[in-house]
Amino acid sequence: MPSLALAEEVFGAEAYDRLVSMGWAHDKTQILEWCLKAIELGNTRLYGYVAERYVTGSGCVKDERKALEYFQKAIEVDDDKNYYAYFNLAELYFDGGEVVKQDYTKALEYYTLVANGADCEEPCYDEALRRLSKIYDKGLGVTPDPFKAFEYLKKACGEWE
Repeated sequence: MPSLALAEEVFGAEAYDRLVSMGWAHDKTQILEWCLKAIELGNTRLYGYVAERYVTGSGCVKDERKALEYFQKAIEVDDDKNYYAYFNLAELYFDGGEVVKQDYTKALEYYTLVANGADCEEPCYDEALRRLSKIYDKGLGVTPDPFKAFEYLKKACGEWE
């Protein structure tokens, strides 16, 4: 693809970033390849996106180990402010799997970090609050605390609703 090579030469990682953002009509394998190429060229913003692909198997074979690796990289390069990556790590620990063993304590830690730091407009914010509510309601790795569970659920739903 000569035009892509020229775009890469002129725009570097930005060329692939643009392809990814406009790539909804392309095959998911191609989009993942563009993400990996953009990362190779220095666009670390796509680590979390690549990790999500490996979690779901979208455009690739599901690979929890690679997902974990890319989520950790996303957190490292984003000054510990990549709340979506923290949320997804919490999900991995909450559900458990082959690579990440179920660990409600770790999940609680990451969900709490999201709940205390993420902007309420981020999609993962409300979900983190709901998971915290479930953890405290069911006593998953903690002493059950219905009051705390209710407070998290109330916050997830918006106190005005």
